[in-house]
Amino acid sequence: MTYGPQRGLGLRPQTTAPWAAVGVDVLNRLAVLGVPCRIVWAVETPDRTGFGYGTLEGHLESGEEGFLVERRGDGVYAVVRAYTRPGGWLTRLGGPLTWRLQRVAALGYLRALQRAVREDG
Repeated sequence: MTYGPQRGLGLRPQTTAPWAAVGVDVLNRLAVLGVPCRIVWAVETPDRTGFGYGTLEGHLESGEEGFLVERRGDGVYAVVRAYTRPGGWLTRLGGPLTWRLQRVAALGYLRALQRAVREDG
């Protein structure tokens, strides 16, 4: 809930609040590129914790990404879901390369979530 998946991917999130909650704006920075998003859902229960954000104007894509950690019985699972479409001509031109980069990002988010779960026990 403190943007660990983003930091684990190498992003530098600038946020309007230190804790993910509906309505919080997030500007994920990677080098000079900033990608603006807003938290659109958040859940915190004993067995599920996570949040999702939607893209804002100025993002290269249009969509939503969600990050969730769930306890199921004795297991703990990390879930990353993304729903996107090109937000402009540049990402449309990127086609398959854009999709591959999304997959690389999703795997990086999952690795960051796995590290966080292991560290928290």
